[in-house]
Amino acid sequence: MVNQCHFLWAKRGPASRWPKERIFMSDDRYILSFKAATGFHVVLEYGGLEEMEAVQKKIEDAGLTCERWKEYNPRFDQADLYMDMRSPECIAQFDLDDWL
Repeated sequence: MVNQCHFLWAKRGPASRWPKERIFMSDDRYILSFKAATGFHVVLEYGGLEEMEAVQKKIEDAGLTCERWKEYNPRFDQADLYMDMRSPECIAQFDLDDWL
């Protein structure tokens, strides 16, 4: 969706030798907030809609309610746990089943 993307122009070398190239950066944020079975407030940010929706379904199937935040939310500071699930380190450390 072009209208929801920023356009960045990147040059590769001198302008006379290399054409400009268009790079798309999405404005969309894929953030879930839920109250875990342990009572902790957990916020998870994902890199894509499909991945986030799969996790959201798993949370709701466990009988917990979750909320999607479409952008940064000042309530991040109220979360007991924030995990950026775009990071391989966070993915390796976080097990959703432990929180359901």
